[in-house]
Formats: sequence, structure tokens, C-alpha cells
Amino acid sequence: MEYKEFSRASLRHFHTCQLLYEKLISLPKSEIQKKQFLMHNIYYLSGYVFETLLSYAFFCKLRWNGEIEKSCHFQDKKFKTHNLSSKIIYAKRYSCDFSGITFLDKKHPDKTLQKMFDNWCVDLRYQETHTLKGFKFTEEDIQRYVGEIEDVQKKVLRKFLL
Repeated sequence: MEYKEFSRASLRHFHTCQLLYEKLISLPKSEIQKKQFLMHNIYYLSGYVFETLLSYAFFCKLRWNGEIEKSCHFQDKKFKTHNLSSKIIYAKRYSCDFSGITFLDKKHPDKTLQKMFDNWCVDLRYQETHTLKGFKFTEEDIQRYVGEIEDVQKKVLRKFLL
């Protein structure tokens, strides 16, 4: 695999989030369970948008031309993790400059959106919608979060474009 595949994966994951959101807003308010199911899945998939963006930025910064799997970084548990904070710290240690990019460099001013980012974890796939780490978010929160993800994605792809 080459590092550019991470940017393509990020775009695919984001487009899926957008499609799920379109389905979410098309449902009548009475479809509460379906709406919660879609919000959960948008939120879960959002972490992979960030994760693949971070991997893309990191290998792009290194100007890595070989197979990703052969990189010592790819095997390092501090990089090969689903923990977004750890991945950000690792990338910054190798001079990835995320300056000015919300969530990656600075906290989001909306505490709910920042909490959504901070609380994402891969274990969400096993949780029921109503037990998302003890906090709830609304359809409007999801809408704003998807918008912020799009902004982060554009900034990262622009900044790390070779």
C-alpha cells in the first residue's frame, strides 16, 4: 500500500458520512431508532476519516515512497493505533505541522464538537447508540460535526499535498 491510499480512504469514509447524514435528515422525526442508528454510524465512521487523514499527513511529511507496511512507523504501536490523540502526538514528533487545524492543533470552540472528537474510539462499533461513552449529541450536533470534518479534511489535504 502507498500513502496516497490513506487520502482516498479518508474521502471515501467522509462521503459515506455525508450519505448517511442525507438519509438521517430525510427520515421523519418519528423514526427515532433509525435516526439514532444513523447518528451512531456517522459518528463511528468519522473517526476513520480523522485516522486516515493523520496517516496520510504523516507519510506525506516523511515523503515516504516505499510500501507503508515496510515502514518502522507503521509497525510502531504509538502510530498504529486507533487512538487519535496518540496518533496526533506521534505525527507532531516527526514534524507534522497541523497548525491552525481544528481538533488536530487547537480545540474546537464548541465544547460538544470537541467532546465528540475527544471521545471517539474504535470500541464504539460494539456499543449501543444510547451508551456512547455517557454523552449524547443531537442531529444538529452531527450536522455541525460533519461540516467541521469536511473543513479539517480540506485543510489537511491542501497542506500536505505533494
